[in-house]
Amino acid sequence: MPERTRNTPPAAETPSPAAPPPGDGDAAAGTGLIDIWINCPSAAVARDIAEVLLRERLAACSNIFEAVSSAYHWRGGIEREKEIPLLLKTREALFDRIVER
Repeated sequence: MPERTRNTPPAAETPSPAAPPPGDGDAAAGTGLIDIWINCPSAAVARDIAEVLLRERLAACSNIFEAVSSAYHWRGGIEREKEIPLLLKTREALFDRIVER
């Protein structure tokens, strides 16, 4: 499941199609923008996910990072894998559509 975090853009940043119009933000955070982190099995998978979501304008921006070493509980043991972090920047209102996609 992707992880949702709040994102506050710099004041000079120009809003993208996935960014909310001025004044249309989450009152608590002030922007309604979020970061979504997805750990992917490969750079190719990360690129494919990013391309689809950018093309469909569900994400305003994507960042693909170098491989990281991940450790997690799985079926009673601890697994270790290399994963590619993908960061998506979008509006909170689009989160459910991205997860469904």
